[in-house]
Amino acid sequence: MSPSPTPDSSPTPALRGLQIVVGSMTAGIILIGIAFALILPLAAPPVLGVVGLVVLAASLHLLIERAGYRAAPLPPGATVARTRQVAQATFQRLLFIRAILAETPALAGIVVAFVVVPSSWFTYAVGAALALVLVTRHAWPTSRTVDRVVAVLEAGGTPSGIHEVLGLPDEQDRSG
Repeated sequence: MSPSPTPDSSPTPALRGLQIVVGSMTAGIILIGIAFALILPLAAPPVLGVVGLVVLAASLHLLIERAGYRAAPLPPGATVARTRQVAQATFQRLLFIRAILAETPALAGIVVAFVVVPSSWFTYAVGAALALVLVTRHAWPTSRTVDRVVAVLEAGGTPSGIHEVLGLPDEQDRSG
């Protein structure tokens, strides 16, 4: 899941902290699945419940694509330290928004697994799997997710320095 650092860059405590938080949230999805395997039957999931979870996940993917990477460009004229501070705070805020939205199918899977008849562990498993895909795609901090936020932050021409703050290579380092 994590990018390969280049020889001149390595993940910083800021990046490790974000990875720990998102990893802990993701571990919760898996632990809930293990617990539910002990209390819910392993029956075939209801088709409407599964279809609903898939539609929810697809809708959330589109919402995350449209809103989860949106931010105001950095203002020109700020100090480098202040710019990096604002960029890091903005990246963290957007990451947590994306993580919360990405985990929603697992939470919906809990409700559907208990409310829609027949109750089934597989219903939760579908929601959890969809959530894990969304978390991997949008919430886990990688060069790709950083690049998407940086493009928005730097739209006004002010460098964000977020790659350096997180210890990830920027696009120029990766391409050549």
